[in-house]
Amino acid sequence: MNEVAVSSGRMVLVQGPFSPLPWIDETFDKVLLVNVAYFFDSDGRDMSEVYRVLRSGGRSVIYLTSRETMAKWPFTGPETHKLYDRCELLDLLVGAGFQPSDIAIEDVRLPFGIMGLLATAAKSWSTPDGPTPATRRQRLNPPP
Repeated sequence: MNEVAVSSGRMVLVQGPFSPLPWIDETFDKVLLVNVAYFFDSDGRDMSEVYRVLRSGGRSVIYLTSRETMAKWPFTGPETHKLYDRCELLDLLVGAGFQPSDIAIEDVRLPFGIMGLLATAAKSWSTPDGPTPATRRQRLNPPP
């Protein structure tokens, strides 16, 4: 399936460092991060890059296996993985620029007793005084 998307030009795969990302500000409507936040830098630049390339009104979805589960695995230590609980994931997103009111974090139960966290973060519409209630409602409840 990815092969068709790549060959038709609908998808481009890029390999390289996460920070800085090679795109201009506000390039993407959506950013999906699955099992990558463990490897982000400790000062938050990598998540800030996600925020930078996300358009106003855009959304990022992040999945990671929770600290509770990963702490039991022998290959996930502080030298290889940054582990997250709900509060640490929220701090990562807020530190990158997302507003707490635009972030939702859910617990996810997967097979084999794996617990995960699924976060959705919307980038506020850019206005001089921040998003208006009307634009916030429109962004969170887009028309069909």
